[in-house]
Amino acid sequence: MNAPWEPMVAQGCGLWTEATTDALVSAITRLDASPAEDLAAMGAKGRDWMTSDFSTSGLTQKFQELYRAVSGDKQRDPIS
Repeated sequence: MNAPWEPMVAQGCGLWTEATTDALVSAITRLDASPAEDLAAMGAKGRDWMTSDFSTSGLTQKFQELYRAVSGDKQRDPIS
């Protein structure tokens, strides 16, 4: 069984690891050895990702795109 956060690696905001003790210890050790500025940058990327993909406005945009695709209407704003 693996942790469900592979996109964190793609976004540059975290590590993905197998859910085993050895893998978790390795990831924590790696992060603990990272420079503070790298960890701060990783945190900023994570906040940006959460805001763009999971905030109210980000989710609204995704639903608009879904509604347009389902309705076949590429021009009309389905929310208004």
